[in-house]
Amino acid sequence: MAGIAAETLVDVPLMAWGIHEAPGNLSYIYFCASGSYKNRPPGEVAGLYRLDISTHSIELLV
Repeated sequence: MAGIAAETLVDVPLMAWGIHEAPGNLSYIYFCASGSYKNRPPGEVAGLYRLDISTHSIELLV
């Protein structure tokens, strides 16, 4: 399949798990970000995040 390429949409903190679109609002995607406590990069916080598809911005919710 020549000509098909993937590109990064957004650089999420840590590892994104449990990715789900927001019911009734396809502009947002919710996901949990977590990682090894032993190997976590400084300043990265595990938690529930919301990704705004139109702006590619990420917000920590919990």
